[in-house]
Amino acid sequence: MNHYIEKLSKSRNEAFQYDLFHLLLTEGADFVGRYHFAQLARTNYVPTTETVIPFNALMSYTGNDAFCHCFVDDYQFCRLYRNFDKYIPFMQRTKAMASSDFSMYRNYSTEHQIWNCRKNRAVAYAMQQIKGFETIPTAGFGGPETWEWCFDGLPTRSSLAITTNGVRNDPEARRLFIGGVNALIFQKKPTALIICGEVDRWIYDKYPGLKIVRIPSFSEQWNERRCA
Repeated sequence: MNHYIEKLSKSRNEAFQYDLFHLLLTEGADFVGRYHFAQLARTNYVPTTETVIPFNALMSYTGNDAFCHCFVDDYQFCRLYRNFDKYIPFMQRTKAMASSDFSMYRNYSTEHQIWNCRKNRAVAYAMQQIKGFETIPTAGFGGPETWEWCFDGLPTRSSLAITTNGVRNDPEARRLFIGGVNALIFQKKPTALIICGEVDRWIYDKYPGLKIVRIPSFSEQWNERRCA
């Protein structure tokens, strides 16, 4: 991440002119696929800590062994894209993080979905340049029309992170989620899936050889604290 900090240490005007479209996030990256997403590196890391925090709790976290995820509302982590260097010290306090998950809802326009996917790759690439902790790439997807390009830039045979947020009580969302997960596994052959939220039995039955690590969602943790 030194190149990022060095350029930002120049005059703010010079940095702003260069980074108007956040080019520093992907400086040095290889770009792949139809829409030239940044190619991410493979990792075999899986969370081993019992401490899981969402990104909106990162700045107040005082430990050093948490696994952090971005499976919360987009506005909570959009600052990672807009002002990445500010949050490097906070990220380095964690043991590992799942990268950003800018939404790709099926009612978004194709342009919006592509732009959010591009941002996800840019943030993940920048995170992978930071020394001292692991980054697990997050795989986001929409309907079948996105499956031809939305996995571009994700590493093959790597740990990947996904979420079941929003699919449990929506039959159509659940159907598309199952199709998207099948497409992801077929294309990228992950060694492990870190799944945030409730996990249905079907994925264990269909992919018995795939390592699945479940982490609690923000809403699950919130409900647990409220009940306590």
